[in-house]
Amino acid sequence: MKRICTLVILLAASTAPATAQCFEQQLLASDAADVDLFGWSVDLHGDLMVLGSLRGDDACVSNPECNSGTIYVFRRTAGLWAEEAKLFHSDGAIGDELGQDVAVYGERVVSGAHMKGAGAAYVWSRASGAWVQEQKLTGSGTQMHFHFGHSVSIDGETIVVGTMRDDHQGEETGSAYVFTLQNGVWIEQDYLTASDAGAGDRYGRSCDIQGDFIAIGSHRHDGVGGDSGSAYVYERDDGGTPADPADDSWPEAAALVPSDTAPGIQFGRCVDLSGNLLVVGADAGLNGSGVDTGAVYVFFRSGGAWIEVQKLTPSDGQAGDAFGTGVSIDGTTILVGSKGHDAGVAETGATYVFTRTNLGFFETAKLLGNDTVTGDQVGHENGVHVIGNTAVITSRFSDTAASIGGSAYTFTLDDCLGSNYCDVTPNSAGSGAEIRVAGVQSIDANDFTLITTGAIPNKVGLYFYGPNQVDIPLGNGKLCISPVVRLNPPIITDSTGVATRPVDFTVFPAGSGANQITPGSTWNFQYWFRDPPAGGAEFNLSNGVQVSFIP
Repeated sequence: MKRICTLVILLAASTAPATAQCFEQQLLASDAADVDLFGWSVDLHGDLMVLGSLRGDDACVSNPECNSGTIYVFRRTAGLWAEEAKLFHSDGAIGDELGQDVAVYGERVVSGAHMKGAGAAYVWSRASGAWVQEQKLTGSGTQMHFHFGHSVSIDGETIVVGTMRDDHQGEETGSAYVFTLQNGVWIEQDYLTASDAGAGDRYGRSCDIQGDFIAIGSHRHDGVGGDSGSAYVYERDDGGTPADPADDSWPEAAALVPSDTAPGIQFGRCVDLSGNLLVVGADAGLNGSGVDTGAVYVFFRSGGAWIEVQKLTPSDGQAGDAFGTGVSIDGTTILVGSKGHDAGVAETGATYVFTRTNLGFFETAKLLGNDTVTGDQVGHENGVHVIGNTAVITSRFSDTAASIGGSAYTFTLDDCLGSNYCDVTPNSAGSGAEIRVAGVQSIDANDFTLITTGAIPNKVGLYFYGPNQVDIPLGNGKLCISPVVRLNPPIITDSTGVATRPVDFTVFPAGSGANQITPGSTWNFQYWFRDPPAGGAEFNLSNGVQVSFIP
């Protein structure tokens, strides 16, 4: 279950991207083959990652054009991801396309095979070290080509399955089914439709569940004109026996459209929930940079109502980028996929990181694969996910292991803000003082903090910064910066040897004068501190950290 604190809302302008990408690892299928489209979909939960390979052939290996679909399970151990299992459905057949969407919670995996007749979803669980197929899910009343399983989501003992071509109000209206685990069996609990459903809406193209809320995207809904799109939120009604899911229902709580809705923006292409926040992508939206640039909208639940609080757009958006093709949110971080972005060459794709500050969400990084090339489409639908400090993006068209075989890339979001340099020098308290930064490097956000750990408890110290890196012996340590600009006044470390200093970009020296920190500039920071027990010069310094700032 994700948690998030109350958000202080102010609309914030887009900012330029940070340069750090924090790439960790590239993941490939152990049996990569041409046109497998590994990474068509991805989901994370804890140290478990699931990747869909839409056109894997494991259910009919003798036919290289089978396209039955395959699921790959990766587990993280000691910081590294490794393939643990390969899953395929027991009744797999030609053209099923298992892996259209995937979801994972705990030791349970769900995936849709939307082209299997009316469509189906499959559930696997891990017991005694082995992954086994637990159940095949189908919806009551579904018919051929309803695309049951086009989207899937799981939270605890509840699964949601989107059926975007259900014809209940005309061709391709769309619906969603809710299943709950009762006595070890997944039982259909509810059938969800939109209150204003109409033909062609494709409701169920995207879905997410978290706790007592379900979000469903309907990107072709004609609210204010053709394909303007809508998103719907459903809230659990724990009627009947309390805490018994068997008699719960999911009434519609909100039908959402953006404040600047317009025909053709396809709001609802993707949705994701985190606590009281909902993000919705509109990848064909306009943001002032051209047709199909795209946008993402953030909604906040307050007093039972879902209120739009921010519109996110990329700092370098261009026509055709399709920003908002994929979205993921966890706590203070939002990932936004932009499959059409041209990072120097056509349709390499990109994924943008937005970080929450007291002024709202600000763009703080732009992620690409370490070998991204033309046509890879990094950041496509179902191809971005963030949980905690881990982000994963996929490139279903990557040629790294096989022609259009696909790949995935993992990133850490912990140390993206600055790059450390200079050696740490031991002091009387231990191995030495290490400096890092927190917040974002946006001047407008003014939410940037220097933190040093491992200094001497309850001793005076001083932060300083400068434009150039040096490595000069000084006192009992090393000076890493020249020339030096002091960040007065001095501060006292706490009882654990930690020194914290917020940097205010609105006051001298960072906010004005010859050493003002401005967008586009790069500066180096260090901490000096008293260390009488060490003898010698009786002072030492931390290592250095370099940060590039953005608007």
